[in-house]
Amino acid sequence: SACPTERLVRVSKSLSLSKKSPAALLSHYTAKFCSDYLPETWTQSLFKRANANACVAVSNNRGYHKKLHLNGMAVQSVGGFLPLPPGIPVGVVVQSYAGTMSLSLTAEKWAVPDADKFLRWVLDEYQRLREEVVQLEKIKRHVE
Repeated sequence: SACPTERLVRVSKSLSLSKKSPAALLSHYTAKFCSDYLPETWTQSLFKRANANACVAVSNNRGYHKKLHLNGMAVQSVGGFLPLPPGIPVGVVVQSYAGTMSLSLTAEKWAVPDADKFLRWVLDEYQRLREEVVQLEKIKRHVE
């Protein structure tokens, strides 16, 4: 099994290829067509079959680096929400705003009975990955 850093590099390359392909536009227009013209039961059935057996949907949203203001008042925080696609029981939003990163979770109760525990696991894994990257950077600087 690959170390966390190798997994991250592999996933990053894979996602980069997907983001540069026309797949996102095709997906958007297909979803729009289906929701506008097909019966709801057909649309749900198509989406359930098209999720490639995924069990989690993750969305990353890069927010503004400084606080925004509405009617002269600073927006202190923002919260993300990911509507669950048909057949996918867990959705996670990773977002940043005003120098702070946050996570939010939308999930079916049967899939994630304890959201706080689930998010702690995510943060624990993030911390392990971060520590490994810091160590690799130290080694890299020492070698150079």
